[in-house]
Amino acid sequence: MEIILLIIVFVFFFALVFLMIKYLFIPFLFAPKLSSDDVIEFLENQELVFVGERGLNKEESKLNPFEYKKGISFRKMYSVRKEFIVVGYSVSKKKYTFYWAELTRWYVFYMKYIFEILSSQAIGSSENLIFKKIEDSNLIDKLTNEFKSPIKLIKDNCPGCDCSIDEKTLECPNCGLNLIIKG
Repeated sequence: MEIILLIIVFVFFFALVFLMIKYLFIPFLFAPKLSSDDVIEFLENQELVFVGERGLNKEESKLNPFEYKKGISFRKMYSVRKEFIVVGYSVSKKKYTFYWAELTRWYVFYMKYIFEILSSQAIGSSENLIFKKIEDSNLIDKLTNEFKSPIKLIKDNCPGCDCSIDEKTLECPNCGLNLIIKG
């Protein structure tokens, strides 16, 4: 009887430690962060100017844009995933374009290779960024209202302090003004 009780305590303790590591420690240390260079490069390939990005709210998360199944999966066990909305602006069309962005980071590096073998899906690097254009017209209208602001194209000087800047600068080094730049 004591052995069974000892096994139950051990399993409970092991499960508690596993859950703490999985849902507290790993997301805190390994949470993926969206690189503005990757986003800007993607948008420039689409002939768009970077306007902004943000994480999904509860309503948008429920839409499940990348069509993941709920429940436990091998991918969820060994990776941390975060989703964003990325906004680009077409100067020629004077129109906003919105994308879902998913950033996945494998925190146990060799598990990525095991997942590739088991699922026959090539993942690539230990951190993957996937973009998917938003097609839902109701969501596009909400996002347009949220991100709609007067767009001023800047080439060489900050409009706030007249400091000279280059074409890739997103924030004025002198006054800290956020800039949207057209090269």
